[in-house]
Amino acid sequence: MGLYTEVQKYYDAGLKVPEMTLTPLFSDDNVGNLRRLPTPEERARSGGIGIYYHMDMNGGPFSL
Repeated sequence: MGLYTEVQKYYDAGLKVPEMTLTPLFSDDNVGNLRRLPTPEERARSGGIGIYYHMDMNGGPFSL
């Protein structure tokens, strides 16, 4: 489950993610900055935590 701009606000507000079914992926801000890191409680999830990072953003407004 990618926690992009559209979804992370719901997750931060308390959206529950099933422990073993989904792995939350914290994403960057499309400019290379991670928006936030997992808390110690999130890192202890049995389903894990991941990071989605754009190595190359193709498209506006940064690479037209």
